[in-house]
Amino acid sequence: MTNIVLCADDFGIAPGVDDAILELVAMDRLSAVSCLVDFEQFQHDGPRLARYRDRTDIGLHIALTGARPLWQVMAEGYLGRLSRDAMHAEIGRQIAVFREVMGFDPGYLDGHQHVHNLKGVREAVAEWAQAIGACVRVTDGPLSLDMLRRPAPLTAAFLAWMGRGLARACAQRRVPTNRQFRGVRSFREQGSYRKIFLRAAADVRDATIIMCHPGWPDDVLAERDPVVQPRMMEMRYLRSPEFLSDLAELGLTLTRFRAMEPIPAA
Repeated sequence: MTNIVLCADDFGIAPGVDDAILELVAMDRLSAVSCLVDFEQFQHDGPRLARYRDRTDIGLHIALTGARPLWQVMAEGYLGRLSRDAMHAEIGRQIAVFREVMGFDPGYLDGHQHVHNLKGVREAVAEWAQAIGACVRVTDGPLSLDMLRRPAPLTAAFLAWMGRGLARACAQRRVPTNRQFRGVRSFREQGSYRKIFLRAAADVRDATIIMCHPGWPDDVLAERDPVVQPRMMEMRYLRSPEFLSDLAELGLTLTRFRAMEPIPAA
């Protein structure tokens, strides 16, 4: 059997997303949940998720796009204008909010829209992970023709390249990371989410993280995020008997990040 982490992103963004993720956690259909801490929904639903601490890893989904668009944050990162000290302070603030609501530190760190890969941010992420004893979700990986068989191959390749700096920063500080990263998609794919998942999960190795975005649509989500209906499609598949059958057919077992003993990135 191959041990993987199935990680749901965006807990705290809207009631329907939180309810969906909590349902899947209760069904043991997820092994990690990444939390956005700056919406009021996290204050309300975080304690509900904290009850499952012994059954799933709970991490911080670092967000830097609340007050400005992603393109601006990305541009500042590539131009080297994201101050390491400022990013260290901002991530520390979000960890403090997480700790206040949940009663413990995040078990791992990652980034909303993968902002944790940006220069200035990635160094602060590795520093904080080392300080609190957390793992880090990395997106780096070898560029290969195999990516063409996965959903959104160009985005997957970009993230694999973009994530190398964070992987190096984690390796330097001996911060544990995942070995592979899957689950990238455009959210414009045609057909069922089952087909998308099977393509993403093909030929994975131990200590792979597959990210997902399940949720039930609601008005709050529609106001905050353009991805609405694809979340419902993911939710319906992940809670179905078919999902369990597919895991068995692929020889995959959902395992917590820590239980896999992930290794520092090379």
